[in-house]
This record gives sequence, structure tokens and C-alpha cells, in this order.
Amino acid sequence: MTIGGGSVLFPNADKLLRRNAEKQKEFLGRLVGSIERSDELLQLLVDHSGERVIVGTKIRSATGWTNEHFTKAVEHLRSSGDLMYVDGVCISSNTFRALQKKVLDELEGFHASDRLAQAISIEKLRSGVFRNIPGSIESEVLSSLAAGKKLSVDGEGVRLTGREAQLSDAESKALEAMRKAFLDAELAVPKVDEVLAAASAASGISKDVARKLFQQLLDSGELVRISPDFAFSGKVIGELVEKLRSFAATVADRSIDVPKFKEVAGVSRKYAIPLLEYFDQQKITARRGDKRLVI
Repeated sequence: MTIGGGSVLFPNADKLLRRNAEKQKEFLGRLVGSIERSDELLQLLVDHSGERVIVGTKIRSATGWTNEHFTKAVEHLRSSGDLMYVDGVCISSNTFRALQKKVLDELEGFHASDRLAQAISIEKLRSGVFRNIPGSIESEVLSSLAAGKKLSVDGEGVRLTGREAQLSDAESKALEAMRKAFLDAELAVPKVDEVLAAASAASGISKDVARKLFQQLLDSGELVRISPDFAFSGKVIGELVEKLRSFAATVADRSIDVPKFKEVAGVSRKYAIPLLEYFDQQKITARRGDKRLVI
């Protein structure tokens, strides 16, 4: 009930703006017509929310429905294929399919614009296609496209299925040279810029292209960058972690200081400090005064 004697149709409606007044008027008119038909009312609310989606608690608050009434309406529309309900969030099937298409279009454009790039980061999708989209819907969109073999999700990267970086012979040569340089160096690696400069000079590719190829090795996990200056083979880092934990198992308090780490790893202080700081960041070690606890 209101002071003027009218009825509250939708207490959670968006603020009325002049530019959307006609759409809001149309929405409210349709709302009046569907107020006694639960399925139609639910579909209207979900369609009206669009990509902003709408949570079940907001629908129940707006309609006064019991949880049982709401669940029954949701299940009816889900069974008809008109609605999706994911972790308490309602989204129309049409909107969901539109989001899927936007993701695929974004990936097509990404691959077309950069043939060296293997995958787009999920963070970039979140700043664009998935902006203001709940995480549960984002995950459902990506997993459904992956299940349909439309795209692949590798760690924090997303790419169209079957799309790989398209490398020239010179680029392939440079990529392999970088891979070999870091692997063969083991823990006595040269600085990243030195490796990139050598690969660029030997293959004739530009330094910018060399950096993109280096990023591919990081994205794939073949290389691990521990500081601006140093990167190591992921295999070598894995072996060092195992060696570190084996040593810790022989010490009562599982701790290690810098001199002992240098001895265990077989490295100079130049590498020992950035390696230990990286292990701290990765929760492999935890600093305790002048020592590290091996976790």
C-alpha cells in the first residue's frame, strides 16, 4: 500500500531516468499483466535484468514468494530451456547464449590481431565481456564452451580450440633457442634480457617478437620468472623445490638460512636471494628472522 493508494509493483526497480522512461513504462505495464502468472512474471524479471542478471533473493523480495514457490517457478522455466539458475543467480537462456557468442567473438578478434599470442587472459575477459558478470556465470559460460569444444581454458589463459600461435621458421628457431638456453643453464641462468637479445640476434627477429615468444614460455609454465632479471626452467625449479624439502626433512625445525640454501642449491648469492624471495611468495618457504621455514 502507498500513501496515494497505488500498488508497489517492483520495489527493487532501477532509478527512473528520462532516457529509459518509455522502456520502464513498458516493463511495468507488462509486470501488471503477469502479476498473477508466476512463470511469466519470473521470465519477465529475468529478461529485464539482462546481463546484469538477478539473484533469487531479489526476486523473492520483489514478489513476496516463498522459497518453495520461487523454486517451483525456476524449475518450470529451467525445464523449458528458458532460464538458467546458477549458484543463486538467474539469467535468461538467450542472454547466456549471447554471452557465449561475445566470448567467442572476442577470442576470434584476439587471435586475428596477434598471431603470436596463444591465449587471452581471463582477467582481460573480465575487464570486457565479463565486466559486472558474477563469477558463477563467468565460470558457467567458459565451462559450457569448453565442454562443447569451442574453447580451451589453460590456467589463466583462454583460447579458441585448435588455435595455436602461428610461428615463422625464424620465430620457431628463436623459441627453441630460448627454451634450450634456460634449460641448459639450470640454476646459473643469464639475465632474461641477455637471452632475449641473443635469440633475437641469432634468428633475425625483433626484440618485441622475442618478448612475445618468451611470454609464451611463461604462460605455458615451461619457464618461471622469479624476478625482473631472472627466469628458470619450470622443470629445474620443481627439482630445486624437491631438493629443498628433502633437506628440510632432515632438520628438526625444517628451517634453512641463506648460506645453507646456497650450498643445497649450488648457487651464488646472486641467485639465492631472488629464489628465496620467490619461494616466500609462492608459500614454499616462510621467512622467520634470518631463516626460512620450508613448508
